[in-house]
Amino acid sequence: MLSTRSRFKVLNEIAEEENASFNSGNAEGDKLMQAAAKRERRRQKITIELFESEKTYLSHLELVNKHFDFPLRFNCLIPENVHMKIFSNTEQIMEVNKTLLEYMEEMTVGEAFRYLGPFLKLYSSYANNHQTALSTLQEWMQKSPDFAQFIHTQEDKPEVKGLKINALLITPVQRVPRYKLLLEDLMEHTSPDHHDYEHLQEATKQVTDIAAHINDHIKQHDNFQKMLAIQKSFDSSAPKILAPGREFIKEGPLKKVSRRGGKPLDRMFFLFSDMLIYGKPKFLDSGNKSYSCCCVLPLKHCEIERVLGTVKKTGTDTGGMMFKVSCKDENLLLYTSDQEEAKSWITTLETHIKKLSSNRSTLRKPSSTKAPMRGKSLFKHRQKERKVDNQQKLKLHQKEPKTHQKENKTKTIRFSGSPIKNGLSPLRNQSLPYSILFC
Repeated sequence: MLSTRSRFKVLNEIAEEENASFNSGNAEGDKLMQAAAKRERRRQKITIELFESEKTYLSHLELVNKHFDFPLRFNCLIPENVHMKIFSNTEQIMEVNKTLLEYMEEMTVGEAFRYLGPFLKLYSSYANNHQTALSTLQEWMQKSPDFAQFIHTQEDKPEVKGLKINALLITPVQRVPRYKLLLEDLMEHTSPDHHDYEHLQEATKQVTDIAAHINDHIKQHDNFQKMLAIQKSFDSSAPKILAPGREFIKEGPLKKVSRRGGKPLDRMFFLFSDMLIYGKPKFLDSGNKSYSCCCVLPLKHCEIERVLGTVKKTGTDTGGMMFKVSCKDENLLLYTSDQEEAKSWITTLETHIKKLSSNRSTLRKPSSTKAPMRGKSLFKHRQKERKVDNQQKLKLHQKEPKTHQKENKTKTIRFSGSPIKNGLSPLRNQSLPYSILFC
């Protein structure tokens, strides 16, 4: 039986344990409350950043419209088609973003983006045209002194705030990826039981899909422009490089060991998703390089072999490296003084030969020749391509109507499946002055 002193001791221990448990519970509760408060502060900060950055972005679009786009429509300094190339659909984008800001001010961020998200696909065509816009702008700045003077005068205006037209024109390209980051950050700091959480979740997915869509358009456009530039760098000896499904992979100079012996020959190699082309450099009077096509190798018949016994130099220079490309009866022994570059070529070639073999059924068969082409076979192939091109041009010419009517440019948005029936904004009965249909 416990003594009175022992009983008090046991009771004190029990009380201390209960107090400790109670204090621990309070401490845990305090931590949860602090974490929630911290998350809410971060959420408010992101929301403010979204609003402020949207206002700044809109002000930049308005600068483009007020000081460059709109005046150039009427001062006849550039042709209408050039104007369209430079400014694309900036006015339509500005109208959509004005409505988006109103939505955000009148409802939650998640709801605003959920309603307006599909219209952000307008950015795809803008992003796809951006490089063309910049090159056209640069071309006409050099071609037309009056146009160049107008641009400089507008840029020097105090209300333009020292911003250059190039910097203003790139802002729409950067905006959708910025939305994606801000919405992801906002959703991360929003509690799942928050009333806007599900809207944010849906809006973030929409914007992420659109950002991926825009990136795909940009990649396709960049790939097209790159292949077009390569096509222009060759003389008439090269086959058609632009073809559906074909992608540019890699380019670079390599030395080709001559079959007749002697000094290695400098050649420029271009690797595409279905073929390897190399050309002989030609220097033009302008100082630019052009190439005469030497050979075309269909990648699906190529094999790569590392050549052993490459001599290494002493000192810091480790020497070069050789490798062999075999394609039916064609055998190329290639060399570069940079071993890392040689390894890069070997790895890239092997990867895309393997990829082509595994995905051959999905590729457009006419884009790959059945055998290597050089000399007479390359000339005959080019003649056949020209004949097909001329036939297609003749058919198009015969189908062209004799009279052309101008299209009506004033149209309105229609958004299939939208909960908004009377105009774009649920709080304003109006529609936007341009045409786009999402189904």
